[in-house]
Amino acid sequence: MATKSASNRPSLDQQYARGMAHPTRARILSVLSERPASPSELEHPLGIALSNLSYHMRQLQKFGLVEPIKSERVRGAVKTTYRATARMHLTQEDWSRLDKTTRRGISFAAVAETLDRATRAIDGGTFDARLDRHVVNLHLDLDEDGWLEVSQIVVDAQARIESVEQQAANRTPDPAERFRATASLLSYESPPSAG
Repeated sequence: MATKSASNRPSLDQQYARGMAHPTRARILSVLSERPASPSELEHPLGIALSNLSYHMRQLQKFGLVEPIKSERVRGAVKTTYRATARMHLTQEDWSRLDKTTRRGISFAAVAETLDRATRAIDGGTFDARLDRHVVNLHLDLDEDGWLEVSQIVVDAQARIESVEQQAANRTPDPAERFRATASLLSYESPPSAG
């Protein structure tokens, strides 16, 4: 990964790391990666005050992670709808530059998103709709080499899954003929008592 371009502009991963300096932004970006929305449309589902949402949306826009796609006048105010322009992907180098509190906030928001998506799928009846759906929790006992190998497998799986998504879009260009799916990949060190 190049850390800076010739123009000294931060890479997308660095922009993402800076933009995600607050967990609220991770929650906003999670929703916007699924569908466009305005700050007022996110107020109720996220349980965050409109003024805070507007502030964090401006920060996400500043770092190039969201963009406005529509503005309209609603009861004397301007309502701006945004969409996400980036997916979450931080390199190990970017991650190492973040302080512990920021890393924890991003991790918390990412895991919360995983649980939220799964819960909505269960509640909506889609989680178990396919017989070939998967839920795998492996409790591993690893050494350092084993950990590095598992970590690389997760990175490779992400790349392969993203490639499959692109192939599906090329194979079936009409979005109405495709459906939404979620693949969650987690690998982390468990606390000693987790078993």
